[in-house]
Amino acid sequence: MMKLRIAHIMILIVASAALAGCSRKSFPEEPEQPQALFKVQGTIDGNPIAFSAGQDGYYLYTNYEHFPGDQWQYTADMTQTDCSVCGPSLRCILYGTGNGPGLPDINEVLQPGAYDFAINGQIGHEFDFSGIANGIFDNYIAVDGYELQGEQHYYTTNNAFLNIAFLVVNEPFFCPTTIGLDMQTLNCEDEHHTISAFRMKVENDEVEVYAPQHLLEMGVPVAWYGDNFSEPLLITDGPGPYEFNIPAMGAITAIPAGESLDSPSYVCERVIAATGDEYTCEEFDFEIRSSVVDADQQFTLLYTDENGEVYTTSGSCGTFFTQPIESWIEVSNIEDFSTNENGDPTRKFTLTGDCLLQNLYNPLDIVQLIGLSAEIAVAYPE
Repeated sequence: MMKLRIAHIMILIVASAALAGCSRKSFPEEPEQPQALFKVQGTIDGNPIAFSAGQDGYYLYTNYEHFPGDQWQYTADMTQTDCSVCGPSLRCILYGTGNGPGLPDINEVLQPGAYDFAINGQIGHEFDFSGIANGIFDNYIAVDGYELQGEQHYYTTNNAFLNIAFLVVNEPFFCPTTIGLDMQTLNCEDEHHTISAFRMKVENDEVEVYAPQHLLEMGVPVAWYGDNFSEPLLITDGPGPYEFNIPAMGAITAIPAGESLDSPSYVCERVIAATGDEYTCEEFDFEIRSSVVDADQQFTLLYTDENGEVYTTSGSCGTFFTQPIESWIEVSNIEDFSTNENGDPTRKFTLTGDCLLQNLYNPLDIVQLIGLSAEIAVAYPE
Protein backbone atom coordinates (compact mmCIF):
# COMPACT_ATOMS: atom_id res chain seq x y z
CA MET A 1 0.00 0.00 0.00
CA MET A 2 2.85 2.35 0.84
CA LYS A 3 4.58 1.50 -2.45
CA LEU A 4 1.44 2.34 -4.43
CA ARG A 5 1.10 5.73 -2.71
CA ILE A 6 4.77 6.52 -3.39
CA ALA A 7 4.32 5.56 -7.06
CA HIS A 8 1.33 7.89 -7.37
CA ILE A 9 3.30 10.73 -5.79
CA MET A 10 6.23 10.21 -8.18
CA ILE A 11 3.88 10.21 -11.21
CA LEU A 12 2.38 13.51 -10.05
CA ILE A 13 5.81 15.04 -9.53
CA VAL A 14 7.02 13.97 -13.00
CA ALA A 15 3.80 15.22 -14.63
CA SER A 16 4.03 18.55 -12.81
CA ALA A 17 7.63 18.99 -13.87
CA ALA A 18 6.75 18.22 -17.47
CA LEU A 19 3.94 20.77 -17.47
CA ALA A 20 6.16 23.38 -15.84
CA GLY A 21 8.69 23.03 -18.65
CA CYS A 22 6.07 23.68 -21.33
CA SER A 23 4.85 27.09 -22.57
CA ARG A 24 1.39 27.52 -24.05
CA LYS A 25 1.44 28.25 -27.82
CA SER A 26 -1.35 28.86 -30.28
CA PHE A 27 -1.60 26.41 -33.13
CA PRO A 28 -0.84 27.21 -35.82
CA GLU A 29 1.42 30.12 -34.83
CA GLU A 30 0.37 33.52 -36.26
CA PRO A 31 3.20 35.38 -38.02
CA GLU A 32 3.86 38.92 -36.90
CA GLN A 33 2.49 41.50 -39.35
CA PRO A 34 5.05 44.11 -40.46
CA GLN A 35 4.13 47.73 -39.84
CA ALA A 36 3.31 49.61 -43.07
CA LEU A 37 5.80 52.37 -43.82
CA PHE A 38 3.31 54.32 -45.92
CA LYS A 39 -0.40 54.51 -45.19
CA VAL A 40 -3.47 56.71 -45.51
CA GLN A 41 -6.42 56.88 -43.15
CA GLY A 42 -9.30 59.21 -42.36
CA THR A 43 -13.03 59.50 -43.05
CA ILE A 44 -14.89 60.69 -46.15
CA ASP A 45 -18.34 61.97 -45.18
CA GLY A 46 -18.14 59.83 -42.07
CA ASN A 47 -17.07 56.64 -43.89
CA PRO A 48 -13.62 55.38 -42.86
CA ILE A 49 -10.86 54.96 -45.45
CA ALA A 50 -7.62 53.13 -44.79
CA PHE A 51 -5.03 51.69 -47.17
CA SER A 52 -1.32 50.96 -46.91
CA ALA A 53 1.54 50.44 -49.33
CA GLY A 54 2.43 46.78 -49.65
CA GLN A 55 -1.08 45.58 -48.82
CA ASP A 56 -3.88 44.71 -51.28
CA GLY A 57 -1.75 45.82 -54.23
CA TYR A 58 -1.21 49.39 -53.01
CA TYR A 59 2.00 51.21 -53.87
CA LEU A 60 3.35 54.69 -53.16
CA TYR A 61 4.67 56.41 -56.28
CA THR A 62 6.94 59.41 -55.80
CA ASN A 63 7.78 61.92 -58.49
CA TYR A 64 8.74 65.54 -59.15
CA GLU A 65 8.40 67.79 -62.21
CA HIS A 66 9.74 71.17 -63.27
CA PHE A 67 7.57 73.70 -65.13
CA PRO A 68 8.35 76.99 -66.89
CA GLY A 69 8.52 79.90 -64.50
CA ASP A 70 10.71 77.82 -62.14
CA GLN A 71 7.68 76.04 -60.71
CA TRP A 72 8.25 72.63 -59.09
CA GLN A 73 5.68 69.96 -58.31
CA TYR A 74 6.32 67.10 -55.86
CA THR A 75 3.84 64.22 -55.94
CA ALA A 76 3.05 61.31 -53.63
CA ASP A 77 0.51 58.96 -55.21
CA MET A 78 -0.87 56.12 -53.09
CA THR A 79 -2.78 53.88 -55.48
CA GLN A 80 -3.57 50.26 -56.31
CA THR A 81 -1.69 48.59 -59.14
CA ASP A 82 -2.72 45.83 -61.54
CA CYS A 83 -6.41 46.13 -60.66
CA SER A 84 -9.41 45.96 -62.97
CA VAL A 85 -11.72 47.41 -60.30
CA CYS A 86 -9.50 49.60 -58.14
CA GLY A 87 -9.99 50.74 -54.59
CA PRO A 88 -9.74 54.36 -53.43
CA SER A 89 -6.52 56.29 -53.89
CA LEU A 90 -4.99 59.56 -52.72
CA ARG A 91 -2.60 61.85 -54.57
CA CYS A 92 -0.84 64.59 -52.60
CA ILE A 93 0.81 67.37 -54.62
CA LEU A 94 3.19 69.87 -53.05
CA TYR A 95 4.01 73.00 -55.05
CA GLY A 96 7.17 75.04 -54.70
CA THR A 97 9.34 77.53 -56.55
CA GLY A 98 12.99 77.12 -57.42
CA ASN A 99 16.07 79.17 -56.75
CA GLY A 100 16.78 80.50 -60.22
CA PRO A 101 19.29 78.48 -62.25
CA GLY A 102 20.01 75.98 -59.48
CA LEU A 103 17.94 73.10 -58.15
CA PRO A 104 15.39 73.79 -55.41
CA ASP A 105 16.28 73.15 -51.78
CA ILE A 106 13.94 70.47 -50.41
CA ASN A 107 14.62 71.79 -46.90
CA GLU A 108 12.92 75.06 -47.88
CA VAL A 109 10.02 73.44 -49.74
CA LEU A 110 9.18 70.74 -47.17
CA GLN A 111 9.18 72.00 -43.59
CA PRO A 112 7.26 71.11 -40.43
CA GLY A 113 4.17 73.21 -39.87
CA ALA A 114 0.94 74.40 -41.47
CA TYR A 115 0.50 74.79 -45.24
CA ASP A 116 -2.11 76.43 -47.47
CA PHE A 117 -4.28 74.72 -50.06
CA ALA A 118 -3.72 75.63 -53.72
CA ILE A 119 -6.84 77.06 -55.34
CA ASN A 120 -8.23 76.85 -58.85
CA GLY A 121 -7.40 80.46 -59.60
CA GLN A 122 -3.77 79.41 -59.66
CA ILE A 123 -4.27 76.50 -62.05
CA GLY A 124 -3.07 77.40 -65.52
CA HIS A 125 -2.04 75.63 -68.69
CA GLU A 126 1.37 75.09 -70.19
CA PHE A 127 1.61 74.89 -73.99
CA ASP A 128 4.35 72.82 -75.57
CA PHE A 129 4.93 73.75 -79.21
CA SER A 130 8.37 72.11 -79.42
CA GLY A 131 7.06 69.11 -81.35
CA ILE A 132 5.80 71.28 -84.22
CA ALA A 133 8.45 73.98 -84.36
CA ASN A 134 10.80 71.91 -86.50
CA GLY A 135 10.78 74.09 -89.59
CA ILE A 136 7.00 74.23 -90.03
CA PHE A 137 6.74 77.59 -88.29
CA ASP A 138 8.47 80.74 -89.36
CA ASN A 139 9.31 81.73 -85.77
CA TYR A 140 5.78 82.98 -85.21
CA ILE A 141 3.52 81.51 -82.60
CA ALA A 142 1.42 84.02 -80.68
CA VAL A 143 -0.70 83.16 -77.65
CA ASP A 144 -3.24 85.90 -76.82
CA GLY A 145 -1.02 88.37 -78.64
CA TYR A 146 2.21 87.29 -76.92
CA GLU A 147 4.71 86.21 -79.56
CA LEU A 148 7.06 83.33 -78.84
CA GLN A 149 10.52 84.04 -80.21
CA GLY A 150 13.12 81.65 -81.61
CA GLU A 151 13.47 78.53 -79.49
CA GLN A 152 10.80 79.62 -76.99
CA HIS A 153 8.33 76.75 -77.32
CA TYR A 154 6.55 76.99 -73.97
CA TYR A 155 3.90 79.36 -72.72
CA THR A 156 2.00 79.24 -69.41
CA THR A 157 -1.24 81.04 -68.71
CA ASN A 158 -4.41 80.73 -66.64
CA ASN A 159 -6.74 82.63 -68.98
CA ALA A 160 -10.15 81.03 -69.50
CA PHE A 161 -10.15 81.32 -73.31
CA LEU A 162 -7.10 81.47 -75.55
CA ASN A 163 -6.49 82.47 -79.14
CA ILE A 164 -3.34 81.00 -80.65
CA ALA A 165 -2.08 82.31 -83.98
CA PHE A 166 0.34 80.35 -86.19
CA LEU A 167 2.09 81.40 -89.36
CA VAL A 168 2.86 78.15 -91.14
CA VAL A 169 5.49 78.12 -93.86
CA ASN A 170 4.82 76.07 -96.98
CA GLU A 171 6.60 77.62 -99.93
CA PRO A 172 5.57 79.48 -101.91
CA PHE A 173 2.48 80.13 -99.78
CA PHE A 174 1.82 80.79 -96.13
CA CYS A 175 -0.99 79.07 -94.25
CA PRO A 176 -2.13 81.46 -91.51
CA THR A 177 -3.94 79.50 -88.80
CA THR A 178 -5.79 80.56 -85.66
CA ILE A 179 -6.94 78.16 -82.99
CA GLY A 180 -9.24 79.17 -80.16
CA LEU A 181 -9.70 77.06 -77.01
CA ASP A 182 -12.07 77.25 -74.06
CA MET A 183 -9.65 76.20 -71.33
CA GLN A 184 -12.45 75.45 -68.88
CA THR A 185 -13.42 72.41 -70.94
CA LEU A 186 -10.03 70.82 -70.29
CA ASN A 187 -9.21 68.73 -67.25
CA CYS A 188 -7.70 70.73 -64.43
CA GLU A 189 -4.56 69.08 -63.15
CA ASP A 190 -1.83 66.84 -64.38
CA GLU A 191 -3.51 66.16 -67.71
CA HIS A 192 -2.09 66.23 -71.21
CA HIS A 193 -4.22 67.30 -74.17
CA THR A 194 -3.17 67.09 -77.81
CA ILE A 195 -4.91 69.75 -79.92
CA SER A 196 -4.60 69.67 -83.70
CA ALA A 197 -5.25 71.89 -86.70
CA PHE A 198 -6.96 70.44 -89.74
CA ARG A 199 -5.14 69.69 -92.98
CA MET A 200 -6.16 71.75 -96.00
CA LYS A 201 -5.29 71.16 -99.65
CA VAL A 202 -5.85 73.86 -102.28
CA GLU A 203 -5.99 72.75 -105.91
CA ASN A 204 -6.97 75.38 -108.47
CA ASP A 205 -10.34 76.66 -107.25
CA GLU A 206 -11.22 73.69 -105.06
CA VAL A 207 -10.34 73.31 -101.40
CA GLU A 208 -10.13 69.97 -99.62
CA VAL A 209 -10.20 69.72 -95.84
CA TYR A 210 -9.53 66.86 -93.42
CA ALA A 211 -11.01 66.66 -89.93
CA PRO A 212 -8.72 67.54 -86.97
CA GLN A 213 -7.24 64.34 -85.58
CA HIS A 214 -8.05 64.98 -81.92
CA LEU A 215 -11.75 65.52 -82.70
CA LEU A 216 -11.76 62.27 -84.66
CA GLU A 217 -10.21 60.44 -81.72
CA MET A 218 -12.90 61.81 -79.40
CA GLY A 219 -15.62 60.83 -81.87
CA VAL A 220 -16.80 64.45 -82.21
CA PRO A 221 -18.44 65.46 -85.54
CA VAL A 222 -17.09 68.61 -87.19
CA ALA A 223 -19.09 71.60 -88.39
CA TRP A 224 -17.41 73.47 -91.28
CA TYR A 225 -18.06 77.18 -91.88
CA GLY A 226 -17.06 79.59 -94.63
CA ASP A 227 -16.64 83.37 -94.44
CA ASN A 228 -19.74 85.23 -93.27
CA PHE A 229 -21.79 82.06 -92.86
CA SER A 230 -23.96 81.73 -89.75
CA GLU A 231 -24.84 78.13 -90.60
CA PRO A 232 -22.34 75.35 -91.32
CA LEU A 233 -21.60 74.46 -94.93
CA LEU A 234 -21.25 70.83 -93.93
CA ILE A 235 -21.23 68.58 -90.86
CA THR A 236 -18.95 65.57 -91.09
CA ASP A 237 -18.13 62.61 -88.87
CA GLY A 238 -15.21 61.07 -90.75
CA PRO A 239 -11.62 61.96 -91.64
CA GLY A 240 -12.35 63.38 -95.12
CA PRO A 241 -11.38 64.84 -97.50
CA TYR A 242 -14.35 67.18 -98.02
CA GLU A 243 -14.49 69.74 -100.83
CA PHE A 244 -15.46 73.42 -100.82
CA ASN A 245 -15.27 76.35 -103.20
CA ILE A 246 -13.82 79.24 -101.20
CA PRO A 247 -12.23 82.33 -102.80
CA ALA A 248 -8.64 83.39 -102.20
CA MET A 249 -8.04 85.00 -98.80
CA GLY A 250 -11.24 83.42 -97.60
CA ALA A 251 -11.24 81.26 -94.50
CA ILE A 252 -12.54 77.85 -93.50
CA THR A 253 -13.45 77.30 -89.86
CA ALA A 254 -13.97 74.02 -88.02
CA ILE A 255 -15.72 73.67 -84.66
CA PRO A 256 -17.34 70.71 -82.84
CA ALA A 257 -20.79 70.15 -84.34
CA GLY A 258 -23.67 71.30 -82.17
CA GLU A 259 -21.72 74.10 -80.52
CA SER A 260 -22.25 77.81 -81.07
CA LEU A 261 -19.90 79.59 -83.45
CA ASP A 262 -19.82 82.45 -80.92
CA SER A 263 -18.47 80.35 -78.05
CA PRO A 264 -17.11 76.98 -79.17
CA SER A 265 -14.89 74.83 -76.98
CA TYR A 266 -12.49 74.54 -79.94
CA VAL A 267 -12.22 76.46 -83.20
CA CYS A 268 -9.65 76.20 -85.98
CA GLU A 269 -9.57 78.76 -88.78
CA ARG A 270 -7.26 78.49 -91.79
CA VAL A 271 -6.95 81.21 -94.40
CA ILE A 272 -6.71 80.31 -98.09
CA ALA A 273 -3.66 82.26 -99.22
CA ALA A 274 -4.27 81.82 -102.96
CA THR A 275 -6.24 79.87 -105.54
CA GLY A 276 -5.43 78.90 -109.08
CA ASP A 277 -2.46 76.92 -107.87
CA GLU A 278 -1.76 73.87 -105.75
CA TYR A 279 -0.45 73.76 -102.20
CA THR A 280 -1.14 72.04 -98.91
CA CYS A 281 -1.49 73.38 -95.37
CA GLU A 282 -0.47 70.36 -93.35
CA GLU A 283 -2.12 69.19 -90.18
CA PHE A 284 -0.12 69.81 -87.02
CA ASP A 285 -0.76 69.33 -83.35
CA PHE A 286 0.58 70.68 -80.10
CA GLU A 287 0.30 69.68 -76.47
CA ILE A 288 -1.33 71.38 -73.52
CA ARG A 289 -0.55 70.35 -69.97
CA SER A 290 -2.54 71.61 -67.03
CA SER A 291 -0.46 72.76 -64.09
CA VAL A 292 -0.47 75.14 -61.15
CA VAL A 293 1.18 78.52 -61.61
CA ASP A 294 2.42 80.90 -58.91
CA ALA A 295 1.85 78.46 -56.05
CA ASP A 296 4.57 78.15 -53.43
CA GLN A 297 4.50 75.77 -50.45
CA GLN A 298 0.90 74.80 -51.04
CA PHE A 299 -0.86 71.45 -51.28
CA THR A 300 -3.53 69.94 -53.51
CA LEU A 301 -5.14 66.63 -52.57
CA LEU A 302 -6.91 64.45 -55.14
CA TYR A 303 -9.01 61.59 -53.78
CA THR A 304 -10.41 58.96 -56.16
CA ASP A 305 -13.20 56.81 -54.75
CA GLU A 306 -13.99 53.18 -55.58
CA ASN A 307 -16.31 54.35 -58.40
CA GLY A 308 -13.56 56.33 -60.13
CA GLU A 309 -14.95 59.75 -59.11
CA VAL A 310 -12.15 62.26 -58.54
CA TYR A 311 -12.42 64.87 -55.77
CA THR A 312 -9.91 67.66 -55.23
CA THR A 313 -9.17 70.37 -52.70
CA SER A 314 -8.58 72.77 -55.61
CA GLY A 315 -12.15 72.49 -56.89
CA SER A 316 -13.91 71.59 -60.13
CA CYS A 317 -12.66 72.65 -63.53
CA GLY A 318 -13.67 76.21 -64.34
CA THR A 319 -14.72 77.10 -60.80
CA PHE A 320 -13.18 79.25 -58.08
CA PHE A 321 -13.22 76.99 -55.04
CA THR A 322 -11.73 77.93 -51.67
CA GLN A 323 -11.52 75.98 -48.43
CA PRO A 324 -13.56 77.08 -45.40
CA ILE A 325 -11.70 78.56 -42.45
CA GLU A 326 -12.00 75.25 -40.57
CA SER A 327 -9.84 73.44 -43.14
CA TRP A 328 -6.20 72.88 -42.33
CA ILE A 329 -3.25 70.78 -43.44
CA GLU A 330 0.05 70.21 -41.65
CA VAL A 331 3.40 68.50 -42.20
CA SER A 332 5.35 66.77 -39.43
CA ASN A 333 7.85 63.95 -38.77
CA ILE A 334 10.10 64.69 -41.76
CA GLU A 335 12.94 62.24 -42.34
CA ASP A 336 15.21 61.08 -45.15
CA PHE A 337 14.17 57.85 -46.83
CA SER A 338 15.64 55.54 -49.46
CA THR A 339 15.78 56.29 -53.17
CA ASN A 340 12.77 55.49 -55.37
CA GLU A 341 12.67 53.26 -58.44
CA ASN A 342 14.12 56.10 -60.55
CA GLY A 343 17.11 56.52 -58.24
CA ASP A 344 15.84 59.85 -56.86
CA PRO A 345 16.22 60.62 -53.16
CA THR A 346 12.98 60.77 -51.19
CA ARG A 347 11.84 62.37 -47.98
CA LYS A 348 9.20 60.75 -45.77
CA PHE A 349 6.73 62.79 -43.71
CA THR A 350 3.33 62.79 -42.04
CA LEU A 351 0.49 64.82 -43.55
CA THR A 352 -2.57 65.55 -41.39
CA GLY A 353 -5.61 67.73 -41.83
CA ASP A 354 -9.34 68.33 -42.42
CA CYS A 355 -10.74 69.73 -45.67
CA LEU A 356 -13.46 69.74 -48.32
CA LEU A 357 -13.03 68.08 -51.71
CA GLN A 358 -15.06 69.02 -54.78
CA ASN A 359 -15.79 66.63 -57.63
CA LEU A 360 -13.43 67.46 -60.49
CA TYR A 361 -16.31 67.55 -63.00
CA ASN A 362 -19.38 68.25 -60.85
CA PRO A 363 -19.15 71.36 -58.64
CA LEU A 364 -22.34 70.37 -56.76
CA ASP A 365 -20.71 67.17 -55.47
CA ILE A 366 -18.64 68.03 -52.38
CA VAL A 367 -17.35 65.62 -49.73
CA GLN A 368 -15.64 66.21 -46.39
CA LEU A 369 -12.33 64.63 -45.44
CA ILE A 370 -11.86 64.51 -41.67
CA GLY A 371 -8.94 63.17 -39.67
CA LEU A 372 -6.54 62.70 -42.56
CA SER A 373 -3.35 61.00 -41.41
CA ALA A 374 -1.02 60.04 -44.23
CA GLU A 375 2.48 58.61 -43.95
CA ILE A 376 3.90 59.41 -47.39
CA ALA A 377 7.04 60.56 -49.19
CA VAL A 378 8.08 62.76 -52.10
CA ALA A 379 11.06 62.56 -54.43
CA TYR A 380 13.24 65.55 -55.18
CA PRO A 381 16.19 66.44 -57.44
CA GLU A 382 19.74 66.71 -56.23
